[in-house]
Amino acid sequence: MKLDSATDRLKILDGLIKKSLKLDELFLHDEENTDDWVANMEILRHLFSINDFILTEKIFFDTLDEMGNVRTRNVEEKEIYTEIVSENMEHFVDTLLLREIEYSLDELNRWQFKSEVGQKFHKDVSKKLNLLMKKYLDYYDL
Repeated sequence: MKLDSATDRLKILDGLIKKSLKLDELFLHDEENTDDWVANMEILRHLFSINDFILTEKIFFDTLDEMGNVRTRNVEEKEIYTEIVSENMEHFVDTLLLREIEYSLDELNRWQFKSEVGQKFHKDVSKKLNLLMKKYLDYYDL
């Protein structure tokens, strides 16, 4: 599984969100596993939040790319502004994005699925969020 860019990470989240929405349709009509539907809705809510945070991270990366392409006579000043954006991106990832992933993993452990399809989804989300967390910790050296 490739997680090197924000786009790669968004693809992973998009896949999980699509699976969750399919499960929503399945659990919506399942009168035996109403707890699975509630658990899925909570997980979906967290997946949407993480997705939004990764979209914001992508905006930071796009901004840095555009800043790099700006012509200027004062290269030192350009480097200062670029460093400010980089530091703010790292702060954003550390204080918001990583905390949302961590909180989502904690919540995921609280919500247990009874159905077999729900348990498989739970395991898949857990695995991918843990890999995502590790990738961010390594990438930003946190």
